[in-house]
Amino acid sequence: MLNKQYLIDEETVAGIKALDEDGEGLFAGLIGMFKTDTPPRLEALRLALDSSDSASIAGIAHSLKSGSLSIGAGYFASLCASIEQQARRGDLNSPQSLDSLLAAVFTDTCRALEQQIE
Repeated sequence: MLNKQYLIDEETVAGIKALDEDGEGLFAGLIGMFKTDTPPRLEALRLALDSSDSASIAGIAHSLKSGSLSIGAGYFASLCASIEQQARRGDLNSPQSLDSLLAAVFTDTCRALEQQIE
């Protein structure tokens, strides 16, 4: 597992936690949505990569980037941003190599986020 400091943006996490004044579990709920919503998007990204659909690759990567930034998954977001930029340039070789790394980082990121739940 990667070091938590590389995976998680502590300021974003702290900001989300600060919004949960009544202790309703906002952060835990967001983590749950991230864990549920991301795997189908990763699969859609793999399919787009397999079919060399640069527009779909860029769109899916952008969506993944936005969702992960909002929950504080900074390193995952940066990988998604790289894939998005490369697809927009028409470079489909580099995103292929990042795909397997993205899956591993997603798993590590989920663990690191879960450790942030108080």
